[in-house]
Amino acid sequence: RLPARSARKERQPGPSVAEGPVAAGRKKDSRSEGSSGRLSLEFRHAEGILKVFKYIREHWLSLGLILVFLGVLLYQRLPLYLSDRTFIGKAAPDFELATLSQSAEPVRLSELQGRKVLITFWATWCAICVREMPALGESYRELSGRGLTIIALTDEEPDRVQQYLEENPVPFPVLHDDFATVGERYGVRVLPTMVWVDENGIVTDVSHGAQYLLSYELRHWVTGGVL
Repeated sequence: RLPARSARKERQPGPSVAEGPVAAGRKKDSRSEGSSGRLSLEFRHAEGILKVFKYIREHWLSLGLILVFLGVLLYQRLPLYLSDRTFIGKAAPDFELATLSQSAEPVRLSELQGRKVLITFWATWCAICVREMPALGESYRELSGRGLTIIALTDEEPDRVQQYLEENPVPFPVLHDDFATVGERYGVRVLPTMVWVDENGIVTDVSHGAQYLLSYELRHWVTGGVL
């Protein structure tokens, strides 16, 4: 009986002859589906590229103007950015300048250590500078008791600046930077330029142009808050 039992094991059913072609067909179908999927994906990629070229062809003038604008902006701003990097994190160059008020003494930057100092380079002909003066005055009144000093430097004719200040007085000192000597040392190329100097006399930031949130930025810089 042992041989008969082993014979039954040998006669266990295996895959039928009819299943072979079906399995082969399924494998062939899966390969076809994979090929068609790859072709569909490649077609979509090619179609997307063609749409991009079509858009460029139809809007080449607008895209060209945008590229020109970005190029001019980069040409103007890149030198400023590179110049600013040479000052940030380093000691602010010291200077001593006379104020445009006869009763005030000259101001030396190094004597202001222990306070945060905002140095603003401005001019009466600079519309943005003039527009920001009231905000600077308000911030000075609010924060001078909490460690903020603001000094404004200009290389204009003293008579013209004094006439402006008589009509538009400010609470902080305005210094006369004769021949823009200090401005050159700070790499000033545009107005207004603001140099932010911390309590240790280190330049922490340099900003240019309109500062739409200047009051909030000054409050945060001095107090750590915005309210």
